[in-house]
Parts: sequence; structure tokens; C-alpha cells
Amino acid sequence: MKLPNHSSILGMILLVLPLSGSAITVVECIDSHGNSSFRDNCPPEMSVKSTKILRGDRKEEAASAAFDQAAADSPVVLYSAPNCGACELVRTQLNGRNIPYTEKDATSDTSVQSELAAITGGPLTVPTVTVGEKKFTGYNHSDLKSALTGAGYP
Repeated sequence: MKLPNHSSILGMILLVLPLSGSAITVVECIDSHGNSSFRDNCPPEMSVKSTKILRGDRKEEAASAAFDQAAADSPVVLYSAPNCGACELVRTQLNGRNIPYTEKDATSDTSVQSELAAITGGPLTVPTVTVGEKKFTGYNHSDLKSALTGAGYP
């Protein structure tokens, strides 16, 4: 039986290992007969031939950092009410982009109602969405999309 060469084995490992934000170490181990295997560390009866550190996807890390920064700089709050179709549209859009948001039910909580009145200038209108300092009453897909993108949400 012919064994595959080392580079093809390492290539197969790279294909099946998920690359996340952290790094993983792959060690090529050699036994007393000269056979190689790839592991996270070598057992005592084998010796290390080579070591390779595999890093995660830099684009994914950058997107995650941008996302975290946007969430810190421009938190999203949805003021809603039960059985509100437009509120559901906002939720769907936010969830579709995996935007973290706080939802506040304005139907019976007087402190939420006071907060909402201060944002809208008086009338208690749902849905009302704040993206950082920007505020939107009612639902407009493109306005919300623009605000989220402008705030730095990927």
C-alpha cells in the first residue's frame, strides 16, 4: 500500500480543520519506523519532525472586531409592542444581519414609555428604533439598512 506524501496529508488536515479566530498547532510526528502522522502533540514513543501554527481567517477576525466596535459605539434599541407587524419586520431585518439589539416593550412599562416619548418628541410610536444617536419611527427597510451600515455594522 502506498502512503500519501506529507504535503497531501497536511493539505487534507487543513481542509477538515475549521479555522476560527484562534490559532492551532499541527505537529508532524515520526515513529521508530519513520512513519509520519499529524497531531496536536506527539506521544512519548514518537519524535517531532516539524510544527506548523495555523491561524484563523483574518477577514473574519476583522469583521468581528468591526461588529463589536459598532455595537459598542452605536447600540441598537427597538421599542415595540406585542402583535405589531412593523415591529416584526424590524426584528426580522436585525436578526437577518445578526445585529445585537435590545428590545423594550412600550405597552405597560412607564419608564420605557417615558424613554420612548423623549426619543419621539411626544407620541408613543412603535416601532421606534435607535441606532446610536439616530432614531427611526415606523419601519423603512432601506433607512434602517443605511443606518446600520453607516454605524459600521457589517
